[in-house]
Amino acid sequence: MKEKLRKQRTNLPTKASEALKRFRQNQQRKTDRNNRWQWKLFKWDLFALPLNCEEYAPAGHTAGVITFADLVQQPDRLILLTGAPGSGKTTACRRLMVKPPPEAVPVNISKLESLTRGSVLNFLLENLGIKDVSVLDRIESTGRLFFIVDALGERKDAQAAAKALGVLTLQFSNSRFIVTCRNSDYHESWLPRFRRWSIQRLSTVSQDNFIRTQPTILQRRFKEAFATDSHFREILSNQFLLLLAAKLMAEPGEGSFSLTRLGIYQAFLNSFLRDWEKVKRGQRDLDRKSTRLNSSHLGI
Repeated sequence: MKEKLRKQRTNLPTKASEALKRFRQNQQRKTDRNNRWQWKLFKWDLFALPLNCEEYAPAGHTAGVITFADLVQQPDRLILLTGAPGSGKTTACRRLMVKPPPEAVPVNISKLESLTRGSVLNFLLENLGIKDVSVLDRIESTGRLFFIVDALGERKDAQAAAKALGVLTLQFSNSRFIVTCRNSDYHESWLPRFRRWSIQRLSTVSQDNFIRTQPTILQRRFKEAFATDSHFREILSNQFLLLLAAKLMAEPGEGSFSLTRLGIYQAFLNSFLRDWEKVKRGQRDLDRKSTRLNSSHLGI
């Protein structure tokens, strides 16, 4: 099978190969831009924390645990990744976009209203700059396409979307798929052919490894918070909450927020609004300066 796919890849028309390469690079650049914006706001890197995945297994059965990077390197064609809100599902998709397996071409179809073959083909034709559907069929036959559907359970009609997705995996039978969904939203009957994995909560070791990469004052504030409330560790086993707490503790005058989930969210919202007001104030100052310069230039 691998030899067959290798030959198919080498037999792709030059224009098709170039289109795939260009599309992959564009997707990586677009995701990088979003990540840079995220870093400016939250002050964390996309790969700051580990993403460990545990295979879904019935009670009483042993489940395997691997990193997300290893998971996407495996030959599984259909992957379902579930987890709690803020556990890192969307982060996993972004990582796949930035650092896909060799030769894989990630295709994020999460924002398509319809997960039908026609919608996906139109999306590919437009973004690859290819007019001939037969060329797309040849590309698909190589097994290089890696479709991403993030937040399945948050779609308007999640059950119908899951059904359409099941059909899509048969129509794109050589391509790989990864689908993410909140634990609470997922129904066992939706994607029975997918191999299910769950994102593990952050261990104490993982939390400490991340905290040790932070400035000394931040490390001290975390240590004080853990001494104040032992339950704070459990709260920070959620990736998103740990990163929010790190941002808040790094800000001058912060660190006094309530050591609860609600307390972190409220403090972050207040911080975000303050930052947003600074941005708006800076823009207004810039507009006023620009107006004065234009007036001076025009002799008004």
